[in-house]
Amino acid sequence: MQSAQRKFEYDESIYAAKKRVVKMQGNVAYINTDPVSPVRKAQPSTQSRPVRKVQDKPAVKSKAKAATKAAAIRRERAATRRGLASTLFVIFLAFCALSLLISRYAALCSIGVQNNEIKQDIAMIEGEIDKLELDMELRDSVEYIQDIAQNDLKMAYPTRDQKITINMSG
Repeated sequence: MQSAQRKFEYDESIYAAKKRVVKMQGNVAYINTDPVSPVRKAQPSTQSRPVRKVQDKPAVKSKAKAATKAAAIRRERAATRRGLASTLFVIFLAFCALSLLISRYAALCSIGVQNNEIKQDIAMIEGEIDKLELDMELRDSVEYIQDIAQNDLKMAYPTRDQKITINMSG
């Protein structure tokens, strides 16, 4: 990912007043903080100075500048690749983390559904237990047993003719 750099436009007229002009006169330097005025170039003197070739230095400088620019471009591209790689790595980690989170949430929901089904089964079985306990209490009562004996089993109380008395005292 490339980082955005802010580009500023500077108004040179504002900064022109802050420039300093240094004038050399002999061994003394005079610093002037007044607004910049065009400085006159000194007339070439007729002293014995060697004549320099002005065109040779710019060629060397231009080669150095080109090499510097090429190195800067390579560094920028490498930084861009590193930035892209780190961004992709972070996106991959985020994707893995979210995938893990979603899979755990899905498992949790599945367990919740199973829990609800078990709770419903427990409630249904508790209802059956209550019904069976009530049925047992009814069957233990004397009236229920008498009703079953008379109606279902066709039993009746014995009449006087059917009663036999045995005397064992004697």
